[in-house]
Amino acid sequence: MVQDISYNTVVYKNRGADLLTVGSGGKVQTESGGSLRTPVVIIGIPSVSQAAAPLSVVNLPFSHGIVILSAASNIQSASFWLTSVSYGADILLILRGDAVGGFANASTQVDVSTSGCRLLDSLGGAISGFEMHTSLTSDCWVHLKSFTDGIWSIVAQGGDIDG
Repeated sequence: MVQDISYNTVVYKNRGADLLTVGSGGKVQTESGGSLRTPVVIIGIPSVSQAAAPLSVVNLPFSHGIVILSAASNIQSASFWLTSVSYGADILLILRGDAVGGFANASTQVDVSTSGCRLLDSLGGAISGFEMHTSLTSDCWVHLKSFTDGIWSIVAQGGDIDG
């Protein structure tokens, strides 16, 4: 069989690197029993009664995946920071409600701010941050993507989110 020299590989392993590259038009397919893993991290936020120091401050741990913020009891104004970002970043940020029902109405709040990047709301306007509120078994979430280096964009949201 003669090799077709017009064929261009769009999925390949970079020589000398531990990296699989999918070029324009390429696809990744898993076979039966295979899977692709999405990074997930659950960050516990200490309650007011547990915090001897100022309330929790957390930075975004990675640029692709799911980040779940979870508190055991009422907490106000915990801080979560979105840091510098590169094109292609994709995060689902979730504030999880208390499954045992110990929260009062909208009693858990996380303030999301930026450091070293910009943030655009779902209409494309620049904002400095947003607040996520949850109570009882009500969760809220924000889907963030980066279409340009240095800029996070809110592409979807649900629950009690204040801009």
